[in-house]
Amino acid sequence: MNRMQKTAWVGFFGSLTSSVLYATAFMLLLLSPAYRRVLCLILCPFLAVLFAALVWSCRKQSPAEPDCDERDSQISRRAVIISFAGLCFLIYISDAIVILWTGVGGSIPTSVLPVIHLGVGLLTATLYYAAMIVFYGKGKKANG
Repeated sequence: MNRMQKTAWVGFFGSLTSSVLYATAFMLLLLSPAYRRVLCLILCPFLAVLFAALVWSCRKQSPAEPDCDERDSQISRRAVIISFAGLCFLIYISDAIVILWTGVGGSIPTSVLPVIHLGVGLLTATLYYAAMIVFYGKGKKANG
């Protein structure tokens, strides 16, 4: 397993877990602002572990290991294209939900916009890493 594959797996599980924690935190804060301290106690250690896992996955196993080859670049490019298409779709869906929720002439607080964008960003990152994992799996079957 090369460095890009390790990064894809760590990034996938990290972004998926972050998305779930983010959605849970958002729902808890909607229910009661008293949960803010509990959320900080949960999220800070998680982010530290995620950062350590990302540093571990980016470390080279040997000095002779290349950063990436042509196949890695092609897989990354294809995953970026898929995640960009997913980003466009998620923004469209989130805008449609806001319009349906508030009505055409309605408005939402400006503090909600960064929350929506962060959620869309986390889901886009999850989609990017999932696409990388799928493309690496397809290459293994074709070569093996």
